Amino acid sequence: MELDFKTKRDLGLVIVKGKIDANTALDLESRLNSIISDKKFKLIIDMKDVDFISSAGLRVLLAGLKETKKNDGELVLVGLQPQVKEVFDITGFTSLFKCCSNVKDAEKMLK
Repeated sequence: MELDFKTKRDLGLVIVKGKIDANTALDLESRLNSIISDKKFKLIIDMKDVDFISSAGLRVLLAGLKETKKNDGELVLVGLQPQVKEVFDITGFTSLFKCCSNVKDAEKMLK
């Protein structure tokens, strides 16, 4: 898994590539915790290049969502691939997260 982070005004953009599984979820969790501790409570996670997510990855995203909401923020997922969206649908996570197809739409949602 590869992670990149960018800041746009008061938004944090995390770009994730590869698989989010038990071996990589801790890296994502560490990155999200660092961003949130820097007072970035409006987060966009670009997942268009994520082809697999395990329960460990779902747990990390849910923890990030809870932490941002606790601070009156929001977390939006972008570009869920069909196989990843299916995992979200099966687990019921689709109803928990705001999702959209591109970063520009996510930015509009967070304004």
